[in-house]
Amino acid sequence: MSSKKTLRLISLGMFIIAAVFVAVALSHPEMGGVFYIGKFQVNASHWQVCYNLYAIIMVAFLVMSFTKVSTIVAINIALTLLVLVGNVFYQSMAMTYPIKLVCSGGFMLMGIVNLIYALITKCKRVMLMVIMGIGMIFAFGGDFAINQEFVSGVISFALGHIFFVIAYLMYRKISKIDIIISILWGIMAVGFILFCPYFVFRPEVFKYLCATYAAIISVMVGKSLGNAIVEKSFYTILIAVASVLFFFSDVALVLAWFSILEQEWLGYLCMALYYPALVLLGWSMLIYIYNNKKVIEEV
Repeated sequence: MSSKKTLRLISLGMFIIAAVFVAVALSHPEMGGVFYIGKFQVNASHWQVCYNLYAIIMVAFLVMSFTKVSTIVAINIALTLLVLVGNVFYQSMAMTYPIKLVCSGGFMLMGIVNLIYALITKCKRVMLMVIMGIGMIFAFGGDFAINQEFVSGVISFALGHIFFVIAYLMYRKISKIDIIISILWGIMAVGFILFCPYFVFRPEVFKYLCATYAAIISVMVGKSLGNAIVEKSFYTILIAVASVLFFFSDVALVLAWFSILEQEWLGYLCMALYYPALVLLGWSMLIYIYNNKKVIEEV
């Protein structure tokens, strides 16, 4: 059987797993608890259906982007499943901290493994991959720290975003469209933090900390969208999608921590966006390497 057919079978298997999960979850609603989005009652098992569907379809789509199976692709598939399946258990088990670290360790390991692969294959502009790998490590640091102390977690995440922006700039120099999108997105994000009536920041210094963070991630989103608009490639679009998912995950997180809205569904939303975003960033490294490696042999 050819490698391409094998990849198609893997993708088909993921769709079948998703379909089975949907059937079980919908036929046994007692599997999950109930929470509310405003006045609307939502069954947690149905929420998990939505998450698993789009997560598994995302993985299948990524797998299909490669033409043959290799060890490095298999490792990325395994780590992706570790992160996304682990996230299901994380959300289902009252967001247990050790499971969160396993999920976050999975995407960090993706970054490290792909960076090593970039070095082995003598990838062009390997420093871009180094910077991306550092960004993934800081994202893990944010997950590790934020449950212990909010400010430390935010700082670690912000540093991760800065490294991602540097990597995006290394890929393509800054242009007017990057600046325009970043400014407009930043005005929207910072204005939301400062003036949204649902927020109650205690102490108030957290408002300005979150606003600063919003400005930083807005630059990340703006630059990624600019790259995707100027160069419409699979790599740049993947980066843009990941950055946007990361942004809205952070919006849900800030609302969960500091707003008067019910927190449970916001926590589900945050994690449902966050881990796929980091997985996409991990896969973007591998796709970049495949497009720019000098050594043809597979690891």
